[in-house]
Amino acid sequence: ADFGGGDPFPDDTSTTDQHCRWSIPSSQIWRYMLRLNRSHLELPYHGTVVSCSHFLPKSQLPHAKHSGLAKTTGCEALDEQVRALKGGQRVHVYGHSRQEHSEWDGGILYVNHYHGEDGGRKANAPLKCIYDGQKVMQNAVVGSDGTSG
Repeated sequence: ADFGGGDPFPDDTSTTDQHCRWSIPSSQIWRYMLRLNRSHLELPYHGTVVSCSHFLPKSQLPHAKHSGLAKTTGCEALDEQVRALKGGQRVHVYGHSRQEHSEWDGGILYVNHYHGEDGGRKANAPLKCIYDGQKVMQNAVVGSDGTSG
């Protein structure tokens, strides 16, 4: 499964990133970004490892699958990199899905804490605690007043 419905390559006709300017063809940006991660994949990590991405690393995570949005939502090759990180407990925080979600898969907690439209401008949006200094927390939410709920 992939985000492109059988075609794993970006849609060159998409206007999603129409205001971005790159020195390389837009169809190659995803490969360039993945290459930037390589040196970090080879480092030894000890204890809990928290990785982050703007895009979804797996097509199985909840996301919009209509109107051509799927091709601008994620990258399966990103999950290969997430899984290559070695350490104790592992958490991957991702965005871009516009859907609150938290699930364990293969020893990794995948988390998206959606705060609403327009960059999370929902009044008093709570924070999600994913690590309490000792262990990974799957469902801990901290309100604007600092209390857990």
